[in-house]
Amino acid sequence: SYHGIKIDAEMISLIVEMSDRYLHSRSFPDKAFDLLDKAAAKAAMASQSRLTRESVTETLSETTGLPLEIMDEDPAERLERLEDFLNSAVPGQPRAARDVARVVRIAKLGLELRPEQPDGVFLFVGPEGVGKHEMATALARFLYGSPNKITEFDMSQFTHRSSMSRLIGADPSFVGYGERSGLLAKAAEDSPHSVLYFRNIDMADQVVQQFLGEAFEQGRFTDAAGARISLSNTTVVMSLSGLQETHRGSQMGFVAHVEEEEDRRATTGKLRSEHRMGSGLVDSLAATIDEVIEFQVLDREATEKIIGERLVSLKSRLEAAQPVVINLDPGLASFFADRLSRERKSLAQLERLWQEAIVIPFTRLHIDRHTQGARAEINIRVEGGAVELHTV
Repeated sequence: SYHGIKIDAEMISLIVEMSDRYLHSRSFPDKAFDLLDKAAAKAAMASQSRLTRESVTETLSETTGLPLEIMDEDPAERLERLEDFLNSAVPGQPRAARDVARVVRIAKLGLELRPEQPDGVFLFVGPEGVGKHEMATALARFLYGSPNKITEFDMSQFTHRSSMSRLIGADPSFVGYGERSGLLAKAAEDSPHSVLYFRNIDMADQVVQQFLGEAFEQGRFTDAAGARISLSNTTVVMSLSGLQETHRGSQMGFVAHVEEEEDRRATTGKLRSEHRMGSGLVDSLAATIDEVIEFQVLDREATEKIIGERLVSLKSRLEAAQPVVINLDPGLASFFADRLSRERKSLAQLERLWQEAIVIPFTRLHIDRHTQGARAEINIRVEGGAVELHTV
């Protein structure tokens, strides 16, 4: 017994298994003893006579910040659903979803050769507006229980070697030394089970890139205060700047002709090699990449599906902000897909189009109705080649 709680051999095995799976940053036997101590103390406070699986998983959830439902499910069975989940979250990218899921499954099931390293280091490549950010967010939601379990770093702000202090903290000669002030240090310490997303990675100074390469290779780094911080429970995603993507041709994020898509597929293997070796990354960082994930140029069907889903999300936000009911014209997705194609814009510019076509007119229309104390029902329709809002 421990803390007056009876502990079966089955619970000892569970503690060892869960410690190994979720506490990569610590070593045996300390991490197992620590989990046992906290779980037994929790059981004692609940006036239990025997340690249960619930006490162990609840303790581990509090320690890691991961939701209970992730720990209660068999990891192999859960990871079998990852590819389908990513396909649903990011339409039109089946190959990207497949490749990401494959690497993550290997890492999360403990089959990787270097378990101390992050659970996947990915380089996402492809034109703007094809779902790279959405894929990273979907990974955070599935693996760590929340779309907020992601920290983004715009590496265009780390173009000088002096910017290292922004990642790992202030140098001993500067004010603030000893505080957990580095952005990467704080993110990895506060949320060790999360996605780290480095945008515009090719724009970072070579010293910064070399540091990241060493950190990913070792699965840890030392911050300015001398603390060793683990990255072994994180998933790392990097993407390139628009300057590195311009050689890919179409920058809209979707294609107008089948022939263009077929030509792109024929060069996929070449592009993978070019992106790994000629992407503006230093060799030490490029060597840590587990997989270069090539995002497809979206076809019309996938584009309209994404726009339709985002329109539903916009509708929900507007209805939550004001006491109104909104009816969407089914032709809106096709209308905005046409406009993006005509103006050669990507899905990344969709929100700006909506500001002009929907949000600003909605605000004005609702203010007029609200002053009369009425609850409005609003139809958003395509009429005469433009978006029109009408109250019912």
